[in-house]
Amino acid sequence: MAWVRAGGKFELPIGSLTFYVSHKMGKESIPVTQKKRGRGRPATGQDPTLTVRLPMDLRSAIETWAKQQKDTPSRSEAIRRLIEIALTVTAKKHTGKK
Repeated sequence: MAWVRAGGKFELPIGSLTFYVSHKMGKESIPVTQKKRGRGRPATGQDPTLTVRLPMDLRSAIETWAKQQKDTPSRSEAIRRLIEIALTVTAKKHTGKK
């Protein structure tokens, strides 16, 4: 076995066979460590989730309300808005403002 340096020439003693060894040595790459991601769907928001079970008639009422809005919010957004409206009305009742 013969060792040949990159760019060197290797000749076999049998006849006129000549092999040229070329190996391009580039710059060494910098190792990149990527953050390992967890399993499952990535987080979509910063707020904690809250799961609510709603009867079909209440769910239908929320969807009907959402369709009547100019921007037609999603069901989740409609529930958020209705809760904010209810809290605002309740707060005004307690402070005596109209």
